[in-house]
Amino acid sequence: MTAIAFNFFLNNSFTYADRKLKGWRLIGGLASFYAISALGAVANIGIGTWMAGHNERWWVAGVAGVVVGAIWNFAMSSALTWRK
Repeated sequence: MTAIAFNFFLNNSFTYADRKLKGWRLIGGLASFYAISALGAVANIGIGTWMAGHNERWWVAGVAGVVVGAIWNFAMSSALTWRK
């Protein structure tokens, strides 16, 4: 939870500086970022586990999970947390 919060504040300050959340919107944004990140983690673990179960090399399954999770987190946080 600490890593997610830290990542949220880094994104709010640098990645989405042009859409920076302030005041009460900051609280709502953090809550939505927690939810999005939780679903990204589920996708990451799900894809990795599914691929590992299909006799894929462990590191390929891990990388696939990370890529799916990262794309999900970026796309959804851009569309929902820091929407224009």
